[in-house]
Amino acid sequence: MSAELETVCGRGPRWRFALGCARAAGVIRARVTLTSRDRGGGGLRTVIGVGVMAAVALGGYGLVRYPGLRSGDASIIAAVGFVALLLAYAAATLALSYGKGSPEIAARRHGLVGGVAIGAAWLVVLSPTETLKQWVLVPLLIALLGPGCVAALAVREGKHVTAGTRAALWSGIVGGLLVFTVWMTATYARDGRPYDAQLLRDFPRSGAPDLPTLAVSDALATALTLLILIPLTTVAFGSLGARLPRTTGPDRP
Repeated sequence: MSAELETVCGRGPRWRFALGCARAAGVIRARVTLTSRDRGGGGLRTVIGVGVMAAVALGGYGLVRYPGLRSGDASIIAAVGFVALLLAYAAATLALSYGKGSPEIAARRHGLVGGVAIGAAWLVVLSPTETLKQWVLVPLLIALLGPGCVAALAVREGKHVTAGTRAALWSGIVGGLLVFTVWMTATYARDGRPYDAQLLRDFPRSGAPDLPTLAVSDALATALTLLILIPLTTVAFGSLGARLPRTTGPDRP
């Protein structure tokens, strides 16, 4: 493709050729991923599958319990975005499941542990207890720097940079689903309480039928944002961590 690109003249034709190459590469990778028998990580796929189904159930439960969430065009856009996010999670899981070599195994192992730790750190950052409010910087550092550590450990065990990148993405998927399910379960259990002063000031002009609906709507918006933010953060910092200088031999850094 790179060689053929040199023979294409003009900015427009070159862009069309490049986009066509990207589409072809994506289709080839998707076909290989879906039809390959060289697939591992069945246990981790099951965990993520359960997490995706739990997220779907929580989203549907919110729409049934709080009818006000279904009003307006914004609710349709949010629902479409939510479904698209979960499909992206499922597609990434299938793509990452390809391979049974040491890099893939290391990525899955460290990605699962890292995802649980990073998800727990994000939950503490979002809703710290009275004891942890003064130490909220610690879980924030874990949430931001943890992916780099996970990636570096995966590279060290898997002996390949791709192990670190895969581990970072695994941890983002696990962490994002963990935060969404725990955050929304706690929100429904408390009807969005406690209601802060800003929420009380916004309620009269919000158009929400009642205060719990407004609180749940805000919590759901936060959870959807984190479904995007956590994987992006883990991949960004994890990719850097995977490429940190490391020792490859006793006398060759």
